[in-house]
Amino acid sequence: MLVLAPTGRDAVMIEACLRDAGFECEICEDVEALSTASRTNAGAALIAEEALSAAGADALLAALATQEPWSDLPVLLLTLPAKRGLRAHPTPGLLGRANVMLLQRPMAPYLLLSAVRSALRARRRQYQMRDLHQQLSRAVQLSDMFMGILGHDLRTPLGAITMAAEVIIRSTEDPRVLRRAGRVLASADRMARMIEQLLDVARVRQGRGIGLHPAAANLFDIAKQVCQELTDAHPQARIEVSALGDPSGSWDADRLAQVVSNLVGNSLEHGSPGEPVTVHVDGGQRASLRLCVGNAGEIPEQVIPSLFDPFKRCAPFKAGDKGLGLGLFIAQEIARAHGGQISARVVDGRTIFEVLLPREAQPAETAVMSPT
Repeated sequence: MLVLAPTGRDAVMIEACLRDAGFECEICEDVEALSTASRTNAGAALIAEEALSAAGADALLAALATQEPWSDLPVLLLTLPAKRGLRAHPTPGLLGRANVMLLQRPMAPYLLLSAVRSALRARRRQYQMRDLHQQLSRAVQLSDMFMGILGHDLRTPLGAITMAAEVIIRSTEDPRVLRRAGRVLASADRMARMIEQLLDVARVRQGRGIGLHPAAANLFDIAKQVCQELTDAHPQARIEVSALGDPSGSWDADRLAQVVSNLVGNSLEHGSPGEPVTVHVDGGQRASLRLCVGNAGEIPEQVIPSLFDPFKRCAPFKAGDKGLGLGLFIAQEIARAHGGQISARVVDGRTIFEVLLPREAQPAETAVMSPT
């Protein structure tokens, strides 16, 4: 407990009362000393109101304003008797800008001790939350490091697997061997995409973001090419691609192809079987474009707020699932890297994903989406 009282005798009496109850105390000579002490493992501050001048109250508020985000130091303010009140004193400003509990004098020692215990209990929870946050931060850092190392180190053996499968395909005409080598190649390709997703997540969580190489591109052409590849891989699927207005702009075409692939692939996996997946590019606005991907079937409303979180899935994970639950997260980060945004909604029994992009890729922090 930090104690600030107007006279040494008052402070000593308060300190004796608290120490007898088992509390460790530190008497502060002035507001500056209290502010300094509050930065090093302080539990709470007990201040006699008359010890604060107008300048002292401002100095205390300034010190409290520099606390770390987890910290909200409890201040127990011993007020003057009610007939003298706080109205003419500078300390009322503390009430709206700090964690202050008013204790009106005179008061019984047991009431003071009860208030101190409550303040210290709350403060202890703050320190526990700080420690938990630090532990979680370290765990996240280790997780990101693990993903980065894993993704990087898996590339070499995966490259060897791919090369071996390609050599087998080129060196034989045996249908059985070709079929099995083709499966190996397809599986290696899927693993390569998963590795790239893990690396993208690691980059984003390390603050490096999604790297872009913008150039002139046509979003309709990108969508058509991706959808044709998906149709070839899923002959039973129906994918309808359409466009309106001018679909041209300046973007990273490879990254936008990744967005289209992730969204359409998600729709093929979770949409109603036999119903078409629709892909529409709306270039009717001057400053921005919209890419809409829709499928029959509804996402539960409670799932939508966390739909774009990493390692989240529209449906529970099942053995044999091909993804890591990163497709929508990476699509969102690519849209943000271009200065755009992505959203999901349910309309008339269909789930619609909408990507809004500026005509020219721009950093997310400076992007301004215009409706015209």
